[in-house]
Amino acid sequence: MKKALRQYRQSFKSKLVINVATLVAASILVVSVISYYQVRTSIRASASDHLTSILQGKKAAIETHFKHVTEQLVSFAANPAMADASKEFARAFAQIRTDSSGLVPYHIALGSMKKFYINDFLPELAKNSFYRTNTNYFPADSVTHILQHGYISENPNPYGSKQNLDAAMDGTAYSSVHANFIR
Repeated sequence: MKKALRQYRQSFKSKLVINVATLVAASILVVSVISYYQVRTSIRASASDHLTSILQGKKAAIETHFKHVTEQLVSFAANPAMADASKEFARAFAQIRTDSSGLVPYHIALGSMKKFYINDFLPELAKNSFYRTNTNYFPADSVTHILQHGYISENPNPYGSKQNLDAAMDGTAYSSVHANFIR
């Protein structure tokens, strides 16, 4: 009987230890799961707040930019010199379409522009774009190819400073108008 009582006590002790260990493990598991969900919710809220803050900053920057552009357009529209420049550029552009004598041959202009777009423009655009870039940016108009040849691909200024060219060295009325109005 003593032996049976001793076995019962050992059996009871081991059951008690197992039950306590199980309760401790279950408690740790419950606390861990609750903590995980609280941390996950907190991180999501923090990320959402951060993205909202970025969005608000970008929104303000875009609104400021468009306000500035609108103010410039209103100012330019009120300036008679802008109307004159617009008319002169349109006339010079049309003149290239009807008389391209003395200009670089079209196939050379087209080739140099394609080279510029492929080697310079599209790679630079891809660095700053979220979307895949393609050749849809390449202009379709032949006069545009000829002018871009003179003002972009043959422009001696480095990429990013092409706007510093006052006039292409092609002797066109367009280059003369450009030199007068773009300074």
